[in-house]
Amino acid sequence: MNDEKYESEIDLKQLLNTFLFSWRKIIVVAIIFTIFCGGYKFTSGIRVLNDKLTIANQASTYQTALSAYNTTKETLENEIINLKTSSEHQKEYNDNSILMQINPFDEQIASLNYYVDTNYQIIPNITYQNQDITGMVIRAYVASLQNGKLYTFIINNLTSDIELGYLKEIIYLNPDYENNTIYAQVVHYDKTVCEEIFVLLKQYFEQEKDNINDIVGDHAISIINESFQTLVDFDLEKSQNTNILTLNNYKISLAEKQNALVTLIEPTQYVTTKSSIIKSAIKYAIAGFILGSFLALVVIATVFLMSDRLLGTKELRSRYNLRVLGIMERSSKKRLFGFIDQFINKLVGISNVKIEEKEAVKRICANLKAFLTMENISNCNIMLTGTTDIKNIEALYNKISSELMISAGKLMFGGNISYTAETINKVADCNAIVIVEEIGQSTYTEITKEIENIKDLNKKVIGIIII
Repeated sequence: MNDEKYESEIDLKQLLNTFLFSWRKIIVVAIIFTIFCGGYKFTSGIRVLNDKLTIANQASTYQTALSAYNTTKETLENEIINLKTSSEHQKEYNDNSILMQINPFDEQIASLNYYVDTNYQIIPNITYQNQDITGMVIRAYVASLQNGKLYTFIINNLTSDIELGYLKEIIYLNPDYENNTIYAQVVHYDKTVCEEIFVLLKQYFEQEKDNINDIVGDHAISIINESFQTLVDFDLEKSQNTNILTLNNYKISLAEKQNALVTLIEPTQYVTTKSSIIKSAIKYAIAGFILGSFLALVVIATVFLMSDRLLGTKELRSRYNLRVLGIMERSSKKRLFGFIDQFINKLVGISNVKIEEKEAVKRICANLKAFLTMENISNCNIMLTGTTDIKNIEALYNKISSELMISAGKLMFGGNISYTAETINKVADCNAIVIVEEIGQSTYTEITKEIENIKDLNKKVIGIIII
């Protein structure tokens, strides 16, 4: 018994050729989907066109969408303007502010404490005491700072230029009404500038003393503590990082708002008209054509991969290692757009010139004679068998029997050896077997079974004829 396995391969080229030769089926399916999709969209559009309520709803929906679009657009534009302004101001502050230029680990600080003395005394045994004006004097000094007199004095006398807003950030004044003191402090990244501002601050207090004497009352101020230091200020570092982070957040928010504005799409006013219905139907028809073509290709590919039918001679050679003795081509009918078939044949390498039946018979007989001569076989009985209909085998037998002359031998034919006992008996009397198979009808399963049965009978298959 023969236990040989015949492996099949998926031929992508053959699959592509199948697609090309099935172009009529693909076009028909695509046209059906085109008519269905386009017709469905057209009829549904006509129904909408005749529905006044739907038309009114479309107009109302558009107005609502347009109003929302305009509101969103206006909001985004205003937010972008505000973010740009805030970002520019924050960047300007980060670039020019003295506090932002100070190294928090090397901060120059000049500080002093003023003691305010109004020579106030409580007189014993008197019900009504004189008013203590010390608090009023301290508030007067603080007021002069708040109304800008101190800053104006420093700016007018400072050798370097400092903007008022940045100057206010580096001078601190803290009144202590309980202890009758005023704490003043100057910070800067430059020690020289820090000391210069500190000196002007002291001059201002001395200058302002006479003015407050006249307005509020007599008093004296004296420095009880004065120092110059270099300190590490973690609060300043945190403030600087916050300002830098704020600028980055402005930039991120600005980019997000600008992107949102760019991607904002104005709603399209859609009112159903005959023109819009036709355009929409055409779009659906094109989509239906593409979908139909795709589905047809999928079905054809599935059938090709699942099919067991004989499609060509290449698979016979690669799977069974059989010599093709000849091909009996059927006369093809003239079909519509036949020139496309001719073009496809030329594209895949198939000749459009058909071999006449007589010539095909002569070639088959010549190949058989050449084989017998090459193998030095005489007195040979040849059997024609196959899985195709026995009528086809008989018709082939009638065509080649008169042409093929076998010395001291004879030509016979029979049906499928896998199912016909008579054929098995005939095969037993033969020296060689010629298999006859039909393109598109014979299956590889049956051919494999047939070849195995022939080999079980220890007979030689000399070739195959394709009809």
